[in-house]
Amino acid sequence: MEAYGLGFVSGAVAGRVISVPSNAELGRSPQVGLVVDDPLVAPRHAHIYSSQGRFHLIDLHAGVWIDGHRVTPGEPLPLLPGSLVTLGEGGPLAVFDEARVLSRGQPRELLLRREDGPGGSWVINTAVEIGRGAGCGIQLDARRDSLASSQHVHLLPAFGRLIVTDLGSANGTWCEDMRLIQRALRPGESFVLGGQGGPTFRVEASEDLGSSGLSSSLASSSSSLGPPPIPDAFKLELRAGNQRGVVHVAAKPVVSFGSFAGLNDFPTLCFPRDLESEEDAMERSESIGPQHGVLSLTDSTVELRDGGDAPTKLDHVRLPAGERRVLPARFTLSLGDDSLLFRGRLYRTEGVPPAPAKVGISNQHPVECLVLERMGDAPDSRLFLQLVRQATLGSGDHAAIQVAAAGVAPLHALLYLQQESLWICQLGRDPVAVDGTPLSSGTALPIGVGSEVYLGTLVLRVSE
Repeated sequence: MEAYGLGFVSGAVAGRVISVPSNAELGRSPQVGLVVDDPLVAPRHAHIYSSQGRFHLIDLHAGVWIDGHRVTPGEPLPLLPGSLVTLGEGGPLAVFDEARVLSRGQPRELLLRREDGPGGSWVINTAVEIGRGAGCGIQLDARRDSLASSQHVHLLPAFGRLIVTDLGSANGTWCEDMRLIQRALRPGESFVLGGQGGPTFRVEASEDLGSSGLSSSLASSSSSLGPPPIPDAFKLELRAGNQRGVVHVAAKPVVSFGSFAGLNDFPTLCFPRDLESEEDAMERSESIGPQHGVLSLTDSTVELRDGGDAPTKLDHVRLPAGERRVLPARFTLSLGDDSLLFRGRLYRTEGVPPAPAKVGISNQHPVECLVLERMGDAPDSRLFLQLVRQATLGSGDHAAIQVAAAGVAPLHALLYLQQESLWICQLGRDPVAVDGTPLSSGTALPIGVGSEVYLGTLVLRVSE
């Protein structure tokens, strides 16, 4: 019998191939026969065994999906070569295949060729979406491809296959006359968006490109493969019922703050406090420098530099003009004549899987993000976030962006940087949707300026 394994596409062990014994329990516990060291995997998650030359999987009531379909706990389900296994809601995704196939590693690219209508070929070497929406990497024609949804499928090359995930499309994604939720297609297989008459695509090995070259004859914007880039400074507008809020985000290694809005990434203006006059606010504002200070990434942490023109206090101790200080994990920051007070924190979230490799300003940086929470005034703009790699969003104390709204879990979602794009994935069972499209288990979606993200009663909009 051929040796088989699991090639992990996402999660804490992404990129690894783990051999599958002929009869073993799978889980996080070191006592099981097939150890998957991921915080979202249960200690005893599933049982995998072979019988009559075929492997089967039994969910041990921890939550398992095969090809996007939930496995009934306690009932064996066959594992076929190319099966996609998701361990837990939002947990790691893996390809089940022969070990010799998985051991070849993850090829840098596959070829996707459109077989109907206008044709076209694309090299797929990173995650990309197909749909009629402007934010899709492969954008379809809004009129001609009416059977497709605005965000129809998510594609990800892994271990010689193309993982195709339907993004909750209205008319479905079809492969071999069966509706597809999530499948790992090998070269030679095809899929159709929206059913008969819809756009048809065929997966091919990258060496099949030959001399035909690449074409992009769908829409003019589809020539640029990949998700939309995010500005290095943007806002997250939060809305839950009658509550409103704004998070100022800077995704860059050096972030300036001060009273001159046009000169700084984080404009730190004063507003009247309760029972105080506008004159008082103006006097306090005058003690904040036009470019009051700078937050800079170092190899291991974040450093604060005083701008030299106005007073700055770190943990109630005034800094000498122009002084540089390494920020502790938790701190307070006072600007001007105690005009503005911030509570700061460097986040290194325990128990949350890291974002995929090669992300952020520095994918090895130990700091995920820096959050400044404004105390005392301006409740509609009280959070400032320097996004280094990733930031959690939820209602709990451990979330970097904390939102107390109905339906928002303590750790609900993860925002992360991948190259120059911003992505979101859910952390657990509570749903997340982007522009009305729900996230599927084991997948993430890019968000750009104008995108709206839904978490319970919370609506998050990205703006410049």
